[in-house]
Amino acid sequence: MYVDEEPLDQKINRAIQEFQDKDADLVILTDMFGGSVNQKLMKLIDMSKVKVLTGINLPMLLEILTVNNDELDADRLNQIISQGREQMMFVNEYLVNADLEDDF
Repeated sequence: MYVDEEPLDQKINRAIQEFQDKDADLVILTDMFGGSVNQKLMKLIDMSKVKVLTGINLPMLLEILTVNNDELDADRLNQIISQGREQMMFVNEYLVNADLEDDF
């Protein structure tokens, strides 16, 4: 969001307007809860067509990009978040406990 001189509020408002004109839901992904972008976007949560997710990792992003937009309801988004959490691990400990003969 900070790649040019355009104020963040203007970028957000433009994106929301584009999606409102299309009568589509807007799913916004942020990296860090409480970060500057996330704080600005949290003000939009009361909008029924805007969904803000934070703490996103690559598997979650890929899943969201491959799901049909009309399937991204609260239940599906929570399922994606749960699956994303399962992808997080401390690999060193995993390898100590894993049977190295097993496939990943």
